[in-house]
Amino acid sequence: MLKASHRFLRHVLDSQDDIVGDIRHLSGEIILSSAYGLDIASKSDKYIRLAKEGVKPALPALIPGTYWVDFMPFLKYVPEWFPGAGFRRKANEWKRLTLAMRDTPFEVAKNEIEKGLPPPSFCLSSLQALDERLDIDQQEQDIKDAAGTLYGGGSDTTMASVANCILSLLNHPEALKKAHDEIDRVLKPGTLPDLEDEPSLPYITAIVKESSRWNISVPLGSFHPTCQHFR
Repeated sequence: MLKASHRFLRHVLDSQDDIVGDIRHLSGEIILSSAYGLDIASKSDKYIRLAKEGVKPALPALIPGTYWVDFMPFLKYVPEWFPGAGFRRKANEWKRLTLAMRDTPFEVAKNEIEKGLPPPSFCLSSLQALDERLDIDQQEQDIKDAAGTLYGGGSDTTMASVANCILSLLNHPEALKKAHDEIDRVLKPGTLPDLEDEPSLPYITAIVKESSRWNISVPLGSFHPTCQHFR
């Protein structure tokens, strides 16, 4: 997270022309490195591209009513050449892209683990915890599927949360000033905050938590209470 955050700040410092792309790279880098232990150096990284290609085309299909098959389920049985069955051809292409997004980084991560010097990741800890008494192939398939959902489930939502936080701070300069003053008061000049500084930065911590509550990125999704509610 720190590595991705620092790289994001350098991108913003170098160029302010693509802030949304920089935020998308930030969220993608954190998720892909956490899931697979991959080092995502640039916005044009092949794994970022694979993940984006695997998620973006399917987003319209998540909107009920986009295709006639939503209203007439029997259409899923018609052949691809049938008039009006273009959704079948699209679905097959989406499947190819989604499987590439799922399989390619997993195989790379697995090869790195077999070499013996893998960075920490979800795949590493999960593969190390395989139960020899159970079906190994099925367990690996479950890990691959779970890792493959992390980007789709977290990339756009993380990007939206970070963008919403930036927009809200720009719209509330008094809050931005308080946050800036707290950082200047706690940190030495020229240093950036990290996770160990959280106890000393209560106002910054409150902003982060409020960003998870205010203007949530998926208002029609499952209910997600913040951890503050349980303290």
